[in-house]
Amino acid sequence: MFKQYELIYVVGDERDIVRVRTNYRKEDVFLYHLLNGWIDRYFYDAGLLDTTLPFEEFRRQSRINDAALAADGAPDFSERIRASVPVRASLPVMRP
Repeated sequence: MFKQYELIYVVGDERDIVRVRTNYRKEDVFLYHLLNGWIDRYFYDAGLLDTTLPFEEFRRQSRINDAALAADGAPDFSERIRASVPVRASLPVMRP
């Protein structure tokens, strides 16, 4: 079903969605402030993400699998998976 449509909504809380992918399916999951998916390289090249690190290091630090496994049942799951994710001090305002 997921690959039959261009857009699909998945409803669930962050803990359920992230844990299913990291802890059970063993998929690589990356967390970026304001975006996810495969657009990371495009935004990095455009300077919209932290470019003080080489892209591969930035991507490595953005991978949250280990943090999600460690925070499995913790009440502060959201905070724990964000603890080591690189943050850019200020992002430009994107206008339509």
